Amino acid sequence: MEFKPPTWSLNVRCPCCGQGYPLLLVCRACGNVAAECDEVGTFFPDPFHLQASESAICAKCGAIGNEQFTQASDVQIQDAGLKHGQYW
Repeated sequence: MEFKPPTWSLNVRCPCCGQGYPLLLVCRACGNVAAECDEVGTFFPDPFHLQASESAICAKCGAIGNEQFTQASDVQIQDAGLKHGQYW
């Protein structure tokens, strides 16, 4: 049996499509938390201010590309300042 870590999303709808919930990601290079719509893939460099970016670019270190980001853990999300009521 293989166990997969949970995926965490913001508890607000994506402002771009109105359908999905932004998944919380972390930059592999620096640990900065970002978000990406689970429906259409719109990237948001700052999970506190959901303003779309044309591409996946880390707001902290400048790492570029979706491969630079992976699913954020609950510890990483809380360390970034998000509270339990802001994500699920």
